[in-house]
This record gives sequence, C-alpha cells and structure tokens, in this order.
Amino acid sequence: GDSLSSAMLLRSGGLLRATRRLFSMGQCDTNAVIADPPVGLYARRASDRGLNRHFPWLVSYHTFSFAPYYKEPAHRGFHQLRVINEDIIAPASGFDTHPHKDIEIVTYVTQGSVRHQDSMGNVADIGAGEVQCMSAGAGVQHSEHNVSPSEQTHLLQIWILPQLKNTAPRYQQARWNDCRNVNEWQLIVSPV
Repeated sequence: GDSLSSAMLLRSGGLLRATRRLFSMGQCDTNAVIADPPVGLYARRASDRGLNRHFPWLVSYHTFSFAPYYKEPAHRGFHQLRVINEDIIAPASGFDTHPHKDIEIVTYVTQGSVRHQDSMGNVADIGAGEVQCMSAGAGVQHSEHNVSPSEQTHLLQIWILPQLKNTAPRYQQARWNDCRNVNEWQLIVSPV
C-alpha cells in the first residue's frame, strides 16, 4: 500500500506555522530534516473551507469534504489524509461518546483544553500546545469535551487512513513546546 508521507503546517498561536525539526511523540531530533512539501500541493485559503454550524456549541471549518456537514467532491482528502478540521468548541460542551474504526486521529489544541475519555480506559486533558494521537484500529469509542465553564477550546483534528486495518487501538499524548521554532518544518506524525 501507499506509505504515509505528509506534513502539516501550523503557526505559533494559530494554524499555519511551519517547522523543520522532527517531532516523534515528545522527542526532538534537531538534526533530522524533512523535505519540502511534495509537488502537487497548493494553498487553499481558509475562507474556501467548508463551515459547519451543525451544533450550536461548535464552529468547525472543514478542509476536506466531511460527513453530511460539508460535501465538495473536488476536496475529498489527499492520499491517506482524510480530514483536517479546525474546531472551536464552546465552554462546557463537546462531543458525546461516539465510535471510530480504522482511522488515525491526531488532535492539536491551540487554545484551552479538551478532555478525552475512551473505551481503552484513557481519561486525559489535552491542553494548548499538546498533541494527542489515537489509533482507532479494530474499534474504539471516545468523547471529547471542553470542561471549562468559561473558555472556548480551539483545536485541529486530523484523520489519517491507516495502512493496516483491525489493529489494536492505541493512545498517545505529548507536549510540543520543546520543539517550537517559527517558520521551520516539523514532522508531528509518521508511520510506525
């Protein structure tokens, strides 16, 4: 099958920062450099993304066609990259327990925090500057809630189609602060 070789661009304090250091769930390798983005990538303005106001507590911008909320055949993902959603979750609200199967989910929180709870027994608060990776594998159920009574949560959620299906579900979480350098590439997920 295809190997996953994609990079995500993030901006310090926002969503379009680029870094060139290698990040591997909490470890930095300052000597590892990744290549420039693959040919065929193009800039897509934030204003061109799909806007979802399906839930009163959620503002969600969809880079790719996503479920019933944003349907645009020209933008159905990029190779194994299936979803890049920018979500703003209102205080004291969030996603109740729901299932996932055979998908890699990466969550990067830029403001506030989100509480994750899953059927593997994990309960964790993911704060600004932290990355969570959950491999749904053969199946997992989880919820994500902004438990703050007053502060909104702002995050990116990225879904990647795995090379192998029906694997054991996994969960990882790491802080990203030690690797922050503005305007440099930074690898945040890669195949295992």
